[in-house]
Amino acid sequence: MLAYEVWYNEDAKLVREDKRPANPDSTINTKEAVTELHDFKTGIRYVIDQLGGCQIHPLDLVASDTQENMDLYNYNKSIVVDIRDPMRFFSFNDDYKFVGQRTARGIICDVFSNIVPDFPALGGKVNATMEYYFMSSNWNDLPLDGMDTDARAYPVQLVITAPSVYYTRIYNFFDYAQVYPLNLAFDASPCFEENQRLRFKLTFPGNSAPGQTEQWKEAVYHALAIHMKVNPIRVTGLSVETSDFNTYVSAMLLGTSNAAMFEKIQWPSIERTDSKVYKGITMPDECANLCINNTDFICNGYQYCPSDGYACRLLRDRVPSTPVLENATACDAFTRTVDFKATQEPIIKDAYANLVDAINTGLFQVEVMNPSTNSPDMFKAIDVDIISGQPMKTKPLPSMPQQFSYRVENVVPAITRVVETFVWYDSLLDIVRFDSRDPDQDNPYMTTYIHDFTTGVAYEINDVTKKCKISPLSQGAFDVVTGKPSTDGSQVVSMKSPQSMFYLDNSYRYVGQKTVRGIVCDVFESKRGDFKADAYNITDTSIFKYYFQADDWDYVSPDSTDITKSKPVMLEIEDVTVS
Repeated sequence: MLAYEVWYNEDAKLVREDKRPANPDSTINTKEAVTELHDFKTGIRYVIDQLGGCQIHPLDLVASDTQENMDLYNYNKSIVVDIRDPMRFFSFNDDYKFVGQRTARGIICDVFSNIVPDFPALGGKVNATMEYYFMSSNWNDLPLDGMDTDARAYPVQLVITAPSVYYTRIYNFFDYAQVYPLNLAFDASPCFEENQRLRFKLTFPGNSAPGQTEQWKEAVYHALAIHMKVNPIRVTGLSVETSDFNTYVSAMLLGTSNAAMFEKIQWPSIERTDSKVYKGITMPDECANLCINNTDFICNGYQYCPSDGYACRLLRDRVPSTPVLENATACDAFTRTVDFKATQEPIIKDAYANLVDAINTGLFQVEVMNPSTNSPDMFKAIDVDIISGQPMKTKPLPSMPQQFSYRVENVVPAITRVVETFVWYDSLLDIVRFDSRDPDQDNPYMTTYIHDFTTGVAYEINDVTKKCKISPLSQGAFDVVTGKPSTDGSQVVSMKSPQSMFYLDNSYRYVGQKTVRGIVCDVFESKRGDFKADAYNITDTSIFKYYFQADDWDYVSPDSTDITKSKPVMLEIEDVTVS
């Protein structure tokens, strides 16, 4: 027995299927439950496992919700898929005949029967009888999911029999609902890295009434897709907060997966004349981006030819059919899997600009039903703030001075502990001091550590007993860089640079501003593989999010004689390692 959960929306061209695959393959490499999202607007198939891992593939003809565009196939053998209409999705048509009423699962049903020739069963094709049981018109169901007040005349059961090969299959349908929140059903966010996510918050004057949260989410979800001019699957993560005067709706905008819109043609391809060519393209994914973003014509495929100066040849046709080039080289050919008629998907920056324009011109409005008056209330967004995400403008990462001191409060929710450390750093004198204590060690008292990189000596001073331990500097400390072994096999260590002390490098992206501890900060993000802290379960990949004072803020400390600009205010580290 196998169980599936399915969400289908023909208008949005989206299908979701939750299942546990019986036979894993190259696209689903687990026997645990997965969520599949099929986006027929872009031709992308998302496979999300229970641990949040994601694989992205082009749509193909294997899934039960796809059908082939035979006109395009007959034209040039293009394999183009589209979403099945509701009747075909259930394999139901006008050939079915009413054969009376029967009881299924205790429900009185109208039964429709049809004999289907060439039905695939047990490795062969046979005549099969398909009988659909629909809930009788005088029955109704109150589904747990969705927003239907009641459901009527829905499919209860499908029975397929082929007596000639002793084949029987029974499909039971539960919780059938025609109306459900689109924003809850189709969430592809696990398939996008942090730099392909933009979180933001909308402000609406007026507070929402109790019980209106789901209405708010659904109304804002559709309005965001319209005004940002994006595919609805790119809008997700909606939440609603209310105060005495305003309603706040937070949401996330996802990027695009251009490369996954194309499927590699399996047969060999040779270089042909094209509609447009680029040279020096080092990756097929870059070629996919050029095809998607091309405005001269609808690009339905491309050839990627590394032996011809890494040529990217954009094609009007899905399958290369133009004359072969003189001195042609071997290429990889890629084709769209859907008939692309939609407008070009804007990148995050442009989609957000569309949203800001809609708010500034007063066009971003939503209707929410008022339970007191039983009539809709109109709400107009007046502001939007970026919470975090993809850079909206370039801003350089602040550089650290050669000498500094600070107090850091290390908050570790995983072990419900706050650890405080004092740090002094002077690269001109090659010396570092830090004061800390560890209550779990044999020495639970405050300890001062001094690392003198001029002499290579480390001092450890117990501030209570005044005992001092002197040892050579060694690898492992947060301020130490380990170099290559010397000729005698010993490790050579050196002092970290000011930027290295804070893990600051050119991998950071500016992602906007946020207020932290009452301070307006510039926020920078970096995905890192060089930070490990086994004690805190950070093992491989982490997201660093640095908050620096905004340019127009300064900091006055009683321990200093100057006024500090662009000082680090906070660092958040999130472990994103996939187990």
